[in-house]
Amino acid sequence: MYRRAPMSRDLAGLVARSILASLDKAEAYPTPGDHPSGALRHDLGTIATAPENTREVRGKLHASMIEGVSLFLAHAVDHIHALANDMLRDPVPTWSPLTLSRPVQESTVWMCHLLTPSSSTETRLCRTAALWLDDSQPARAAASTFGAEHAAGVADYHTFKLAELAAGGFTVDFASDQRPLRVRLGDAVASLRLNLTEEITRLMPEGAPSPYRLSSGAAHGRPWMLERSATRTADGQLVGEGSTSGMAALTVMLCMRAWVTAWGGYFGLDVTAQLADMRAVMEAFGREGISLG
Repeated sequence: MYRRAPMSRDLAGLVARSILASLDKAEAYPTPGDHPSGALRHDLGTIATAPENTREVRGKLHASMIEGVSLFLAHAVDHIHALANDMLRDPVPTWSPLTLSRPVQESTVWMCHLLTPSSSTETRLCRTAALWLDDSQPARAAASTFGAEHAAGVADYHTFKLAELAAGGFTVDFASDQRPLRVRLGDAVASLRLNLTEEITRLMPEGAPSPYRLSSGAAHGRPWMLERSATRTADGQLVGEGSTSGMAALTVMLCMRAWVTAWGGYFGLDVTAQLADMRAVMEAFGREGISLG
């Protein structure tokens, strides 16, 4: 779509305007009403009819899922605004657009993973529980930074999580080193580890390169990525390429479409108009980008 050449100021401005226009459309979907509908209503009904001794835990877990996807949404939006601002600086950015697109991809995957309306309530609860348990791993790794007292608190909280899930009727599969691997509820099961590269690839057009691998390479400063995503001027200076920022922009716009679809499906909202408007913004970006790239 874009040539491997230094990015023009006009293209950088187009990227900023386009992703903000798409975000404006993404945030224009209807607000859920007072009466739950869609998959949300089904989840609430299923939890209300669960065995009485499990309802409290399952209800709290479901509420944490709703709060969690709201945090993921805010996290993605924050980085989209950061990307738009990044495009307006002088000199134009080199690698940071790819880096800033990475958290948008990650938050989008988690929103879609948890909200997918085709998932059963039991699967959704297992996925939420798996994410909750998996959060203990980085918390434990970071605990030593804050001292023994903090580490003890993290360990106690992990024990509390396991007890709560048992009270809610969940079972947890462990590895030989007692590391949690999977969470089960009836026939539903969810692994603690989610392959983000595969999940993000599913959100992209068929045959497209994995944007997560590219954005991760930029975020972690891998030489193979740094060398391939920048251009040197005649005097040897590294400058940003239109192809790099173009990919970042298209990736976040596709992510926005994915999360709007997931939110609409889960909360029973008609997002047809928003998706059509977002597609129009993306197509206009493609047309203008070719002439400027």
